[in-house]
Amino acid sequence: MIFHVSGTGSRGQAVRAALQSLGARPAEPGSPVPRDVAAAWISLEESLTGIVEAEEALRAGWNVLMRWPGALGLRFAERLVTLAEEAGRQVALIRPLRRVPEFAGVASAGRATILTLAVDLGLESRGDAEALLGDLLDACVALFGETSLQRSEVESALDPDGNLSAVAVSVRFQNGALAQILLSFGDGPARFSLVAAGGGGVRRAVSLQPVPLPVADAFVASEAAAFMHAISRRSTSGVALQDALESLRITERIRNSLRP
Repeated sequence: MIFHVSGTGSRGQAVRAALQSLGARPAEPGSPVPRDVAAAWISLEESLTGIVEAEEALRAGWNVLMRWPGALGLRFAERLVTLAEEAGRQVALIRPLRRVPEFAGVASAGRATILTLAVDLGLESRGDAEALLGDLLDACVALFGETSLQRSEVESALDPDGNLSAVAVSVRFQNGALAQILLSFGDGPARFSLVAAGGGGVRRAVSLQPVPLPVADAFVASEAAAFMHAISRRSTSGVALQDALESLRITERIRNSLRP
C-alpha cells in the first residue's frame, strides 16, 4: 500500500500518521501506479490546484480522496467522475463531521425526518462560511440517509459594515425529510445545537460542547485511514463523488448567496 498526502500542517501530519499505522508507505507522484497496488492520493487542498492534482493522480492510477466542498464545483466534479470511471479507480470525499460521536448517536437512534442545526461561531470564522455550511449540509445528508434533493432556499444577512452575519439554509429531500441550518457569527461564545425528530417523536436534542467546527484533524485522519483500508481490500469507503453531485448543487447555491 502506498499513499501521497497533498497538504501540510497538523492535518496533513495526522493523516500521514494514520495511514502509516496501517502499514502504508508514502510515495511521490512521479510515475504511474501498477494496477495491483493499493494507492491512495489524499488531497487536503481547497484550491483549484487540488482539483488539477486530483485529475493528474487519477490518470496516473491513484485512488483519490478529496476535501469537500473545497474548490470543487459541479463542472469539476463531473469531470473527475468521468476520469475515475475511465481509469477504473475510486474518487471519494472527506466528510468528517459525520464521524463526530454526537452525530453518530443521532443516526443510530433511528431515521430522522426533521433536523435543525443552529451554530453560532466567532467573527473570525466568517471567512470559512462556505466550507462550514458544506460540512453541515453533509451532516444532514448522513443523518437522513438521502442524497436526492427536492428544493432548497438560502438567505444571508449582512451587518451594518457589509460583512456576513448569518446564513439560513432550508433543504427538502426527495424522501420528504426537511433540514434547516442557521449559521451565525458574533462575539459571544461558540454554540452548536442539534434537534432531530422522526415518526417516533424527538430522537435527540443536544448542545454540542466543545463545538465540533472546524472539524478536528483526528476525524479527517479517520476518514483517510478508512479509505486506505477499503481500497487495499478492493472495496469502497466514504462517499463516492458521483453520489454527492446533488449536494454539490446545493453547495453552489450557498456559495453564490455568500458572494457579492
